Amino acid sequence: MKTHTMKSAGLLLTSLLTTSSLHAVSIAWTGGGADNAWTNGDNWGGTTPGSTDTALFDTGAGGSSFNVDLGLTNFTPESFLHITGTGGLVDFDMTLSGVNERKFTLNNGFLATGSVSMKLSNFTRLYPGTTNGATSFIWNSSGPLTTNENDALGVLFNSNDSTFQIQQGLVKVNGQTMFGGRANTFIDIQGGSLSSTNLFLNNGGNDDSGINMNGGNINESGAMIWKSVSDINLSSGVFTVDGSLTFEDSVVKGNIINPGELNFTSG
Repeated sequence: MKTHTMKSAGLLLTSLLTTSSLHAVSIAWTGGGADNAWTNGDNWGGTTPGSTDTALFDTGAGGSSFNVDLGLTNFTPESFLHITGTGGLVDFDMTLSGVNERKFTLNNGFLATGSVSMKLSNFTRLYPGTTNGATSFIWNSSGPLTTNENDALGVLFNSNDSTFQIQQGLVKVNGQTMFGGRANTFIDIQGGSLSSTNLFLNNGGNDDSGINMNGGNINESGAMIWKSVSDINLSSGVFTVDGSLTFEDSVVKGNIINPGELNFTSG
């Protein structure tokens, strides 16, 4: 049986906050421009965030709503990205049409806190990359992360040493989610819920990628494929597959260890 070396949720959050602190200047979205474009400096009070900055979306105590037009087929912010607030919504919108792959690539860190909600509109991929060895994606808001109903948004790891972590709230993806053959990559559920369809667990032969659950829920409602995946570590929490489960390899790799609760309700 393989063992994974994972930092605790607290250490991961501390690591990401440390990465944020390295981006010394916090530039807050004001929405003061003539349009909603990220690239319009007027929406940031004059200057768009750069590689040494934190791009801050703070909906405030009143729960404001921001619509942000990204407008590129592969949007990769240079800055660390932090959304927070008491309620409210930050809607990142890829407005281009007729493009098959519309990517939101987070190479420089992402953190959601408070009770803010986030929506990724018209995207097909969310890429949680890494920065200086820190976890690049932490959802620690009690509000949900959602997509448009017809968007096939999936999570695809595009670099090694990445963790897609949920600490509270609901993260909903409805496209194919997979490890993409990257090493030391994890879906890490510490609380809250991951709601997915078409969860494709394929680590491309790397023995150090998999799923860790220390609370919370994973609810898979589509066609789940288990191929060359490392361990699914259910220390606690509930993993429910309400659909089909397919083993694609002739010899399945990996184990389900420390079982919390694993349910198969159909398929």
